[in-house]
Amino acid sequence: MNTDEFITKSSDFSSSKLHFPPPPPPPPLSEYDENVRDVFDDYDDDDDYIFSDDDLKSYNKKHVKTLSQHAQRHHLHHHSRSLSSPSVIPSLSSQRPLIPSINYDNHNEYKQRTINSSIKLNKFFGDKPPLDICVKEIEKEGLKAMLHSKIPLCYFLYSLLEEYSCENLFFFLEVEQYESFVFVNSTQQYTTAQHIFDTYLTHNSQFEVNVDDKVRKSVISSIKSQRDPKHCFDEAKRAIFVLLEVSFARFIRSPMADLMKQEIGMLLFSLIMIIT
Repeated sequence: MNTDEFITKSSDFSSSKLHFPPPPPPPPLSEYDENVRDVFDDYDDDDDYIFSDDDLKSYNKKHVKTLSQHAQRHHLHHHSRSLSSPSVIPSLSSQRPLIPSINYDNHNEYKQRTINSSIKLNKFFGDKPPLDICVKEIEKEGLKAMLHSKIPLCYFLYSLLEEYSCENLFFFLEVEQYESFVFVNSTQQYTTAQHIFDTYLTHNSQFEVNVDDKVRKSVISSIKSQRDPKHCFDEAKRAIFVLLEVSFARFIRSPMADLMKQEIGMLLFSLIMIIT
């Protein structure tokens, strides 16, 4: 099989969500990277095709090099592989479970503080004031402050779009709205929960987020039982929060964060620090 045939076969195999990157190259193949291995499954019955780990690494390097050459000829823009891709985060596999973030509970506490401060400000001004979380507060509190901001969040979203992992933020924010929304009846709530599941947690959906099957089954069970529909996405939300933390850590050290500080400044009004 020559390189062009391999690229064609890889392209046919990959879903529309998966983006094989020209430089920077993807991480080395590991025992958890099933995507590339599956490309060679068609040759398992042929004794002439026996691929070792070294063979796979060699093919992977040729694949990236050839894609780079094609991209340069067509002036394509290159981005890193999505953080939601299972092959990039082997910790999400069954062999290495995802470690929950202790900051998730802090996020909920921060959200409640934000709500309380907002209520006090609304009473004081008589209307909802146009305040936002300041950059200084975001640098101090991290992701939990960023998720409650307005203008700074746009810069973070741009960064996620660049790395093809914006679905993580979309899912998290939509679940936040779902949890705070006052539904007319249980039928409306169930329908909304089903819509969120179909959009983000169904296999091969347009905005599928990367959670393991255990989390997915837990969400399905919670939705069907309707025992606590408000919190049926809790486990998935925790898992996605971890991915967002990784993206945020990369963002805050990036030129995009520097641009954010330059354009909106460090001293935007912060509703957290006012009236506590």
